[in-house]
Amino acid sequence: MKVAILISGLVRTWNQSFKTLKKEIIDKNPNICFDFYLTPWDHTHCRNKHRSDYNTTKFEVTEDTFENIKKLYNPKYFDVLSYDEAKNNIKTDPILQETHGIIKSRIPSYGDEFLWNSMFMAHYGMYLNYQRFLKHSDDEKYDLILKGRFDLAYGNIFENPIDHNVLNVCEPQFALGFNNFLALSKPEIMREYFCSYEKLKCKDFITKFPVRFPECFLRILFEDKLIPIYHVLHESSIIRE
Repeated sequence: MKVAILISGLVRTWNQSFKTLKKEIIDKNPNICFDFYLTPWDHTHCRNKHRSDYNTTKFEVTEDTFENIKKLYNPKYFDVLSYDEAKNNIKTDPILQETHGIIKSRIPSYGDEFLWNSMFMAHYGMYLNYQRFLKHSDDEKYDLILKGRFDLAYGNIFENPIDHNVLNVCEPQFALGFNNFLALSKPEIMREYFCSYEKLKCKDFITKFPVRFPECFLRILFEDKLIPIYHVLHESSIIRE
């Protein structure tokens, strides 16, 4: 079996995260061929203590760090993306400005910048990552695509058989939905996941987003597509700095 692992976003605790990925996924599944497609942002920043705040402190990621990431992951594709350029692209889009306002009115506890970063930039980063995967996967045929992060502690999600016809998310069951932490399915289903950014530009869809939690965004998206969601036993967790 061949699995593409797509990871985008802030590198944060990438070294600790890779150790769990290698131990729990790569080493425990020698019968699976894993290919990595990585698109980290060019800087990282501290986590926000409160959702109403936005920490503007940025830390540039050195070339040495990126080289070390490439040595460990040995990716099939690697590209460093400009965070500021990407954020400017979305913040100057009139449609996204409007949908940002709609969502912000329904999640008043979120500050403006925190919402741009935690939701809009997260989905845009996934989208850019996926577009590069399509362009540079050289017609490779993958059975599954796994969406990961640079700051996750991984469990052995392949310990039990994977249902290819549902979206597998590695989080506890949550009535409102789920976060964009880790997801696994066949390529056709994962396309809907990685292209969730397109739904942020759809005002008709955003009007279906009445709950004051961003976790319901992806749930509603997949319910609209009539794609079942399955919460696998090995939940992922964030590795804090």
